[in-house]
Amino acid sequence: MATTPTEGAKKVGSAKKAAKKASAKKASAYTPKKNNSGKVSYLEMAHEAIANLKDRTGSSAPAIQKWVKAKYPDKVTSKQDIFKNSMNKAIKQGLKDKRFVQIKNSYKINAEWTSKQKAAAKAKEAAQKKAAAKIKKELQKAQSKNAEESAKQKAEEEMKRKEAAMTPEQKAAAAKAKAKAEILRKRRLPMEDTKLHAENKEYGIQRTETLSRRPALPYTLTCLVPPHLRSGDNPKWGPIHSASQSGAGELMDVDNDRGLIADALHVYHFFCGDV
Repeated sequence: MATTPTEGAKKVGSAKKAAKKASAKKASAYTPKKNNSGKVSYLEMAHEAIANLKDRTGSSAPAIQKWVKAKYPDKVTSKQDIFKNSMNKAIKQGLKDKRFVQIKNSYKINAEWTSKQKAAAKAKEAAQKKAAAKIKKELQKAQSKNAEESAKQKAEEEMKRKEAAMTPEQKAAAAKAKAKAEILRKRRLPMEDTKLHAENKEYGIQRTETLSRRPALPYTLTCLVPPHLRSGDNPKWGPIHSASQSGAGELMDVDNDRGLIADALHVYHFFCGDV
């Protein structure tokens, strides 16, 4: 009797469902951990049996042993008592470790133990990732340091090569430019006015190009004149009162071992761009 297309489709669908159920049965609900020798312990086998039996009221010891015999036939010795005792010891150990819970004569996986194991595994994974990230960072740092040292070495070699090709006059000019840069880097106020001029003259230090013009020295020195002594206008520099209002009579009474004129000159040179 020939089958219709509809009946054929139904048979194919039922066959697929049956295959799916069979594969679901084969798939283990728990993957047992192996010890250092690569073998599965009786405790792990008992755990796997309970997880796969999926009994809501728990699995009995005979049911656990039956499942283990079917899954691990090589574990079943010629003496049944040895296998039975080993399984009973494993179940007792599971209860002691709070891995299993006993309900009358049946056993279930402790949900609290499972949660702790998952949390521990997650923490271990996070620690491994952190350690891997640290190693990666240290490796990148070492590579960066090596690259910097290599670049520095190449720069030094290039500098030596250029210095070797320099004439005596060029070497002297380079040394002078280096000394000038070091002088400018270390220059700090206050400093002796004569030393400032000597250094500027020796190294050819010019005032900053951004300054439009030097301020008038008399403007700076007016800070030393008390306001009540300032009078009259200077035809060259303008009204002396407007030159500076920073000076006060009490400044003249301050104990200053350096002298106010020296300090005023330093201010003058600062605004001139000399320092």
